[in-house]
Amino acid sequence: MAIHHDVVIDGTMYCLFEDAGVERMKKDVLDAARSGGGFVTVRRGAASSVEVMVTASTPIRIEHTSSDEPLVGAPPAAWPTGFGSDDADWWF
Repeated sequence: MAIHHDVVIDGTMYCLFEDAGVERMKKDVLDAARSGGGFVTVRRGAASSVEVMVTASTPIRIEHTSSDEPLVGAPPAAWPTGFGSDDADWWF
């Protein structure tokens, strides 16, 4: 079963796929808030991260989702055929 965590910080969503990353982030957020504010690094994978300023008043929500479906994969075979096959499909 795949589990991912959507972390929403001040209206911006970040997806984390490791439980350890979520626990580390919770600790970093609490430390930043208790110290009056600071930057927290959000690691979105092995090669991608972003730093966000967190204070005691920064709204943060963490949503945990589990699914039997793979999180990353090929587009569903049921997608409509032909859409986007002609450049005219993308213009008004």
